Amino acid sequence: MKKPECSAQLAQLVENYRKDMAIFEDDSTQPATVADLSRLSTMTFYAISELAKIIEEALD
Repeated sequence: MKKPECSAQLAQLVENYRKDMAIFEDDSTQPATVADLSRLSTMTFYAISELAKIIEEALD
C-alpha cells in the first residue's frame, strides 16, 4: 500500500472513531453504565482492529 492511500485510510479511521465517540456527550454529568462501557470498548476494539489491518497492509 502506498503512503497516500495509507494516510487516507488512517484519516478515515480517525474520523469514523470521532463520529462514534459523539454518542457520549462531553458535558454529561451522568455516570457511565456498564452498557456505555461495553459500547465504548466495542468501538475501540473495532478501531484498533482496523488500525492493525491498515498497518499490516502497509507492510506487505
